Amino acid sequence: RPSVQIGDAFTEKCLIDGVLESCKTGKVKAMKDLGAAGITSSCSEMCYSGGVGAEIHLENVILREEGMTPYEIMVSESQERMLLAVEEGSEDEIIKIFKKYELPASIIGKTTDSKRFVVKMNGEIIVDLPLDLLCEATLVNREEKKYVLEKYMDVNDIPLPENLERVLLNLLGSPNINSKRWIYERYDHEVQLRTVIKPGMEASVLRLMECHPKSLAITTDCNPTLCKLNPYIGSVYTVCESIRNLATVGARPIGMLDNLNFGNPEKPERMYQIKKSVEGLANCAEFFNIPVVGGNVSLYNETVIDGRDYPINPTPVISIVGVIDNVERIPFLYDKVEEGDIIIITNETKEEMGGSEYYKYIHNMESGIVPRCNLEREKTIYDTVVKLVNEGLISGAFDCSRGGLGVAIAKMCIKNNIGAEIHLKDYNINNLREDALLFSETSGRIILSVKEKNKEKVINALGKNGHVIGRVGGDSLKIINKGKIVNLSVKEMTEVYENSFYELMGETNNMA
Repeated sequence: RPSVQIGDAFTEKCLIDGVLESCKTGKVKAMKDLGAAGITSSCSEMCYSGGVGAEIHLENVILREEGMTPYEIMVSESQERMLLAVEEGSEDEIIKIFKKYELPASIIGKTTDSKRFVVKMNGEIIVDLPLDLLCEATLVNREEKKYVLEKYMDVNDIPLPENLERVLLNLLGSPNINSKRWIYERYDHEVQLRTVIKPGMEASVLRLMECHPKSLAITTDCNPTLCKLNPYIGSVYTVCESIRNLATVGARPIGMLDNLNFGNPEKPERMYQIKKSVEGLANCAEFFNIPVVGGNVSLYNETVIDGRDYPINPTPVISIVGVIDNVERIPFLYDKVEEGDIIIITNETKEEMGGSEYYKYIHNMESGIVPRCNLEREKTIYDTVVKLVNEGLISGAFDCSRGGLGVAIAKMCIKNNIGAEIHLKDYNINNLREDALLFSETSGRIILSVKEKNKEKVINALGKNGHVIGRVGGDSLKIINKGKIVNLSVKEMTEVYENSFYELMGETNNMA
């Protein structure tokens, strides 16, 4: 039997619709998603929260395969399942709703006043435990040991590559940066015709036909390398990156989910990573006033070989949903990046190379000091960009993070099939070496494309946080500092960016 659950997006959509319709009857008193530990956790937590007990009859649970033991039925995490507590006498009405969506449903038990969790199989009692034992177990204060791998590293200690054009192309082809079209085109991401901004951009956007012109944006981010070096700062950076992604489409964040993936919490160093990552996510979300509405956890992700531990990097993954006031003003819809547009970048670029894709993919190093986030300044930047997008003043907006400024501008050119000429001499106020200038991953930066007529309004709104660095045009990307450091055709960059993941999977991109 497979140990990993198999999901079915279509069934999930039918389940969502069935649950929503059931709720409209007013007969649903409580409900719980069947996730981790299946019926065991979902039923016990739901009943404990309501101050009641439960009696479950496992022979009535609908199974996806024969021969399952009571233990397997209780802890199975099969997908697309919900547990509902409904008003007595309304069972047939609710089951009929799910049958309409071709979903099986059954009555598996009832609530009791015993405050105990009783499970039976064909009349035999399998479990009989007090719910407070299951749901209010004594907290374990695990030992933790500080484990921060940051170490200052001067970029000048690394030889400056002779060919920065080749470096930029290599970064565009790296697995963390290149196009993931191979993945997302295996799913129909345009079901119900709600998709306004498709996968592959900083954030996807779904039209809310019920309350036009509002729409929803969603983005997902994680950066295990940064979190390995400093779990707290890396987690803060991850939240800021997601908020930047939403800002590019004019969305204000309204809710966050987390997916926490770590090693063995019984080891003090891993426990420290878990605690600090959660603190980073929580503190940053609180600062930006984003409620964390749910999530899940996967621990013990490590292997021991010949007595040596091999844990995964700390990998807190987050998804943030945002609301857009006017879908018609989203860049790429309301306006497009065109010849003659002015290119503006928010925030300065510092020598913040620690954990960068440049260090990891080009120099095979996971080291340095993780970029720090100035939350006050970044909030001002993101709020301003959201306002400018919703006023229709932005033609294109692109997050500047993994791969730095060089990759962000290259992706702008690739996505719009147009070139750009970038001048960085005046912008380079920190006198960075050219590889640091191009590939540093300083937080708080967004690349904006604006029409000449809107330039002054945008610059005035951004104030000291906005810098003009170039202009859109031609069929190649030219980046100039004191001299020309990059001159690449859009065609060559696109081929690398679009084809690299296909090549990694041993396939050919037939769309190229």
